[in-house]
Amino acid sequence: METGRAAWATQNPSDLTYPGKNQPAPGAVVTFPAGKYNNLRIEYFQLQSHQAGFTPSKHLTLFGTDYASGYANDAGYNLQNVKT
Repeated sequence: METGRAAWATQNPSDLTYPGKNQPAPGAVVTFPAGKYNNLRIEYFQLQSHQAGFTPSKHLTLFGTDYASGYANDAGYNLQNVKT
């Protein structure tokens, strides 16, 4: 996560690099016939990660909240999408 070009300057940087290595996102695409020259397609994927005890090496400002260096934090996310 990093600030955008239009972000106003803050005293603490806003870059956070998640430790660990990237994992592939599980997902599926299913297609059903739906009449002449038509089909029904359903797509799904899910991303998730959790890093317990993440300790930033410098002060961070994320989503307007300051985090001091040296204190353990939990960082995680869960994202899923279904499209028809």
